[in-house]
Amino acid sequence: MTGFGRASAHLGSRTVRVEIRSLNHRGLDVKVRAYDLRFAPEIETEIVRMVRDKLARGSVAVSVSEETVDGAGADAVRVRQAFAFLDGLRRELGIGAPVDLATVVAYLGASRTGATDELPASAWAALGPAVAAALDGVIAMRAAEGAVLLADCARRLANLRALVERMAELAAAVPVRAGRRLEERLAALASPASTVEPARL
Repeated sequence: MTGFGRASAHLGSRTVRVEIRSLNHRGLDVKVRAYDLRFAPEIETEIVRMVRDKLARGSVAVSVSEETVDGAGADAVRVRQAFAFLDGLRRELGIGAPVDLATVVAYLGASRTGATDELPASAWAALGPAVAAALDGVIAMRAAEGAVLLADCARRLANLRALVERMAELAAAVPVRAGRRLEERLAALASPASTVEPARL
């Protein structure tokens, strides 16, 4: 069944967001993806274990990403700081070409890719409750969807029962009408002297 949950965890100066999406699936298939950060393998193991403890089936995608506290404002500050650093370096090295935005973006991307700070296994103490909260959101959404489906199935079942009852009423009158029509046809075909026994009819 479909479900979605989101929660955040504060790890010192970092804020980590956990999003969990669930789709219908025969069994339980769990995929964990990390964006903009790396974490110890033990954390992924704990995430999968927690999902398996709370969900019995579904295709479940868990995404973990780092978010900035003030969003675009923090991004703009980082870009300005990177530009100032690169422009100072350009002047120091005597390079005549100006620093453009593409160079700044490439520098920021390279510095993020080269980052070695990963979330240690000890970060699970703060991240675990966020995963649990996101899972609670998934479970609540799935329960709401299940209630809607149950109500729809109940309405359809009531309609089917009403149709069956009406069909039973109509079917009860069929033999009487058919017998009457047969009697009328036989009476038209038979001579006045011939009669048909009721049992044979």
